[in-house]
Amino acid sequence: MDTEPIFQLNPNLILMLLQDARSDQNQAGSSSSSSSSSSSKLRISRTALAATAELCRLFIVSARARAEAEAHSEGLETIAPEHVEAIMAELMADF
Repeated sequence: MDTEPIFQLNPNLILMLLQDARSDQNQAGSSSSSSSSSSSKLRISRTALAATAELCRLFIVSARARAEAEAHSEGLETIAPEHVEAIMAELMADF
């Protein structure tokens, strides 16, 4: 049985996020390093990008499911930020 994922993340969005994070990291370290590394373009294969997108998707799905379970354990039907906070340490340990 082949099931369709609940949602998919666009690999181009993941690429933009990775490039943005790299840019931020280069700007933070620009005072102590040369500017040549900050001008180089991020290179990532399509396979690696697809794997990264799938890992991010699984992280989001797991976070939502765990936060939902936390809310239900309190008799609530709506997930609140405190439910996400309550599950974050375990979620990070699992990923």
